[in-house]
Amino acid sequence: MDPLLFTAPARIRVLLVPVHPIKAPTFHRHVQLVKNFNVVRLGDVTPDMRGVQSMFSSQLFHEGQLHFNFVTSYEPEHAYLEEFQMHRRIFGVIGIMDCCEWSNLKEGYNKFSEIIKNYRTAVAHRCFAFDPSEDQPDDTKGLIMIPNVGEMNFYMSTMISDFANNILTEFGNLAADIEKRPIIYSPKMPTPNSLQLQNGTNLQSSNGRYAAPLQSYSAPDLKSSQTPPAFPLTPPVQAMTTAGVGGATAGVAPKDTYHSRSFSSSTLVNIATQAANVPTDMKLRKRAPGRTQKLIADLYLMAGRLPNAVSNYMFAIEATKANGDYLWHGSALEGLCVGLLFAAYLHTDLESSVIQSPISPTTTDPPSSPELPKALWADITDKYVNVLTLYAKTSSSSNDQVPPLIYTEACLKVAKLLACIWVAGGWGDDALKLIVHGGTPEKGLNEKWGLSSVSGVSKIEVTQWAMKGYGSYVEDMSITEQIHITTTLSTIFSIINFRRKHTFFLRQTALLILPLIAKPRNSPQANKPPTGSESGLLTCLKKITETYGIGDDADKTDYSVIVEDARILAFGWPDIQIDVLKDALMISEALPDYPSMVKYTTRLLRKLFMYLHRDEQVRLSASIPRIVSAGKKQGLDMEFKYWGLNIVKGIQVCRPTSRRIPYPHAGKKLSLKNEEKKEGVSPFIYQSFNKKKADNAQTHLVANETSYFLVTLANPFAFDMDIQSISVSTDGVAFTPNTTSITISANTSVTLRIHGIPTEPGELIVRGCKIKVHGCLEQEFCVYLPPSDEEIKRKEKEEEYNKRIKKCGLAVLGHSNHTIINQKDHVQPIEQENSQSPTKKTFIPEFLKVSVIAEQPLIKIKSTSLMHGAIMLFEGEQTEMTIKLENVGKIPVDFLSLSFNDSTIANAHALLNSSDMPAEEAYEMELYAHRQSVFSWNQKDNVKILPGSEWIVNINVFGKRGCVNGTIQIDYGYLNRPNTSEDEPFYIRQVHYPVLLTIHQNLETISMDILNFKPLSGGENDGVVNISSDNNNGFECQRNKLIEDLLKVMKWNNKGKKEDFMEKMENDYCLLTFDIRNVWHVGFDVTIEADEGEEIDPLAITTTIQPTSTARIILPIKRISLSEKEYAQPIPSLLEKQFVVSKGPKGTIEQERLALALFWYREKLLQKIKATWESPLTNQKGIVDIRSLRLNKSMLNVLKINEISFGIDIEDGSKVTKLSCNQFKCPVNEFVKMKFVIYNNQEKPSKLCIRIQPVQSYSDGIMEWDLSKRMVWNGLLQTPLPKIEPKSSVTYTLPICFFSRGDFKFLYHCEDVYTRTMYFDTQPLVVEVVDN
Repeated sequence: MDPLLFTAPARIRVLLVPVHPIKAPTFHRHVQLVKNFNVVRLGDVTPDMRGVQSMFSSQLFHEGQLHFNFVTSYEPEHAYLEEFQMHRRIFGVIGIMDCCEWSNLKEGYNKFSEIIKNYRTAVAHRCFAFDPSEDQPDDTKGLIMIPNVGEMNFYMSTMISDFANNILTEFGNLAADIEKRPIIYSPKMPTPNSLQLQNGTNLQSSNGRYAAPLQSYSAPDLKSSQTPPAFPLTPPVQAMTTAGVGGATAGVAPKDTYHSRSFSSSTLVNIATQAANVPTDMKLRKRAPGRTQKLIADLYLMAGRLPNAVSNYMFAIEATKANGDYLWHGSALEGLCVGLLFAAYLHTDLESSVIQSPISPTTTDPPSSPELPKALWADITDKYVNVLTLYAKTSSSSNDQVPPLIYTEACLKVAKLLACIWVAGGWGDDALKLIVHGGTPEKGLNEKWGLSSVSGVSKIEVTQWAMKGYGSYVEDMSITEQIHITTTLSTIFSIINFRRKHTFFLRQTALLILPLIAKPRNSPQANKPPTGSESGLLTCLKKITETYGIGDDADKTDYSVIVEDARILAFGWPDIQIDVLKDALMISEALPDYPSMVKYTTRLLRKLFMYLHRDEQVRLSASIPRIVSAGKKQGLDMEFKYWGLNIVKGIQVCRPTSRRIPYPHAGKKLSLKNEEKKEGVSPFIYQSFNKKKADNAQTHLVANETSYFLVTLANPFAFDMDIQSISVSTDGVAFTPNTTSITISANTSVTLRIHGIPTEPGELIVRGCKIKVHGCLEQEFCVYLPPSDEEIKRKEKEEEYNKRIKKCGLAVLGHSNHTIINQKDHVQPIEQENSQSPTKKTFIPEFLKVSVIAEQPLIKIKSTSLMHGAIMLFEGEQTEMTIKLENVGKIPVDFLSLSFNDSTIANAHALLNSSDMPAEEAYEMELYAHRQSVFSWNQKDNVKILPGSEWIVNINVFGKRGCVNGTIQIDYGYLNRPNTSEDEPFYIRQVHYPVLLTIHQNLETISMDILNFKPLSGGENDGVVNISSDNNNGFECQRNKLIEDLLKVMKWNNKGKKEDFMEKMENDYCLLTFDIRNVWHVGFDVTIEADEGEEIDPLAITTTIQPTSTARIILPIKRISLSEKEYAQPIPSLLEKQFVVSKGPKGTIEQERLALALFWYREKLLQKIKATWESPLTNQKGIVDIRSLRLNKSMLNVLKINEISFGIDIEDGSKVTKLSCNQFKCPVNEFVKMKFVIYNNQEKPSKLCIRIQPVQSYSDGIMEWDLSKRMVWNGLLQTPLPKIEPKSSVTYTLPICFFSRGDFKFLYHCEDVYTRTMYFDTQPLVVEVVDN
């Protein structure tokens, strides 16, 4: 029974003692049976018919009840209070005897008779003999045999009623003795000298909790089966008293056993002063009647006679008040409150005159006007305010000073009373039941907790009363008394849901109990399992750690499979948590309890290692093996899993070497190259309507091949971690892992490479690693894939939402979501029931899944035709190399494909991306990078390379300028597997062969020009080709030689006259000239070909160029005609990329049109020409690069056929001679017809206007423009022409007559009358006028 129960003064204390021999379980079972009859109605008690001595007869108040306080232990340290508070003494002793352990019951009763001699205050005795056998006679006087058959409850009820009658009878005798006393002394605290026993013997150990001495037990298991304390345990912060410990047993006289206590509080006087101020007998005699009434009222209260008890308390209050007896006055008020409370519980309506509350001792004013009656609990609270005031006044007295225990108990009783009212939701039957019978609230009442507006009691009020009873004087009390006080405080704060205060006092209680149950390490008791008190202490530690956020939930969180690692503590103060865990570790070590020692040591390291010093971490980690070893010596199972955080921070599949990587393909009929061509690459950098997922290269494992994994391990602690074995943990297809070991240094992380072999194709689930840390069991550490961006955003939104909901104190513990992770498969999140989070979707992490494909072939390059993988070529040279492949795997190869790469591609792309070059230069760069391949090969069908066989591949190599290295990529695989479909994806592997290239330049083309045929027809020095001679004969010879050469080149000798050839050349052809220089030290034969197509045979010119020499190439090229639609189209790009606006200055429309025309005419020209070279000495062959030749505007004017072209002729003169193109000789003073033929080469009609301007040219370069006296003409020099249809011409004739000799030039052009575009001829008309 709770010693601080509010109704404790109304309970009759009866001691239940075992009569040995008896087993502890048997004793506890019978004790519980007796305790079931702790309440006896007065109407059921046997009537007392003794007349005057029936002062406490049960028949005078049938509604009353007797409440027994059956106890199994007695603490005599409070014996000095038994004359002041009658309920503290032992009024009765009941012996519990087990008939099965006794053959002679009379001997057992004699032993019981010896026990009761130790309890002189007991007025009634009974010895119950349980479970008698049939052969045991019931002939022992005073021994009551309780059979185990029949109506045992009725029989026990009868026995207890008879026992109650005996006690009530003796109450009358006790009251008579009290009335005869002339002087009644107040309780006097024992002095330290009274602690010493005779002959220097020590007090009984605290382990003796039964009424009889432990050494008298005959059953050995009774010593180790002590009942756990019925109250919760709790702790203080300050030093505890180290005075004597424990209460006396039943076999020791209570009058000689006291515990030392000293009081240093200013409210209490010194004991020495107390002895000096002895009150006079006269003063004590005046106070005796009031004290007598108070003690008799106590007996009436215990006897259930509430009207008599209340009446006597009222008389005692008046008497003590009149004599200034503050201590007894306050005690009488306490008794009165208990009586009123019992009356309310029994629904007994006492007379108002009896219940009327006395006037407060501090009140001197007259009574005020009548007010509404207060609730009983409020009236009781007011009375206790007066009680504490009266107790405080005793500090001025030397002999009637209140004991601190009485003052503390008064405060705690009121606090507990208010707490019961609060938890019951208000004053009523539920609250009264809790107050009268005590115990913890029922679970159903928890729903009403916190309704202070209903109950009228606030938590603050309960706390104020509770903390009044926990002053500095508590530290000077004995350890047992401190334990009772802290236990009661813990219970009160537990009721009102003050979990932190509850845990604070629970921790204080645990620290106080520790010295009482501590065992020496080498003692025999240390090897025994924990007793009931020790188990209760361990339960107490569990509750303490839970409140501070470091409870068993931290151990339930398996960090080996948790999604997220441990973070900085979100709840609690680390310093307090460290102290709590150290206290728990100290208590576990003192018991000793090795599993708890390991639990709290590992929890301290796991949860709070970041707040511990390095030396502290090392010390704690070193203690774990010692604890485990000591536990194993005691036969305990000390095997446990790794206690720390998840040391596996990440695991990923190690990408195989390049020659072993399998690459997937969609179908068997498509090669990698064809697939890439079919896939369209968008030229846009960003497409909002066509988002593609990130292309993460998936790693595939191959069956029956070693697979490697990169595992990142982290050791966050300040000590080294020894991992004895580590291997990959998988699920899905069969996998054979390989184990290894490693030591991780303190505060470091390492990346370890471990491997294993999948034995079949399918899906391999990589769960994590199986790790065995030194001293721990092997355990699986799971690693999950990181959350997606969507999940991260959802989590951020949820955290943001949670921030809006204020959570403080211990509510934070319940607010966080807990995650239960199945050790094998899934994660099941459990969220708070009342969560109002807007996002209902829960995140389920996934493991890494890897595809295991069927066995694949393996090829290696056995040999090549190159020396050390290097080759030296001339620019443009073409040669061949061979590669010999060998199948070193177990699977045949039936698919083979080659692809190539060289250094010029990357360089070209870098230039294209980094610079803003013109479109024509970008086109040349792209053409150079992608259209001129360094490597090429002729693909063969029906490839079949069996395991162990070889295969030869021939590859063409081209000497590409600027190329320094290249790579040959060989893709191979096994397509035609049995039992596979055509649409089933297949896998290939690649083998790469790097080639070093050295490219030497041997020939270069320079100085390109395009010329008209005019220089070949006269001696004018305005031609491009510088052909000079001292006389006309030399020039004529050179001219004739060139014409002959052209006739041979163009194979015109047998096709017509030379004049026809010359006319055709002047109108349709131009001359392409460029130089080819040999920069090497070997001669080369160069062949230039021009293919005009159609019916004309290709032209070919071959010349030998010696070392360091230059050869001029003159090649007749047919003029080119392109429509405006053709040459105005934009310059194409060979790469599909996004169009980017140029950052450079933008040119005019004319400049852009000219640039496009130059580009397209050059492309047309280069399509006609091909140049090759050959070395006679080495038989090397190659191609001459002529793309370095560039066009300009003047060349373009010669090369292209203009949209409007001109033809000039002079007729009607027998002596008119045509010297060359646009050059004539005619006589003076004769009319000639000058014809201007205008050709429209466009696809549309044209309307033109012709303008003619004649001038006379002199040898010194002077021009004369006024020719009215030198020539005459019949017509207009400026006139519109008729409309010219597409691909047709018109002729404009101008008759003219020259009057003087000399050279005349006619400058002419046409102008479009709509677009104002002017068209000019390539050269002016020159007429040499001579005499007839």
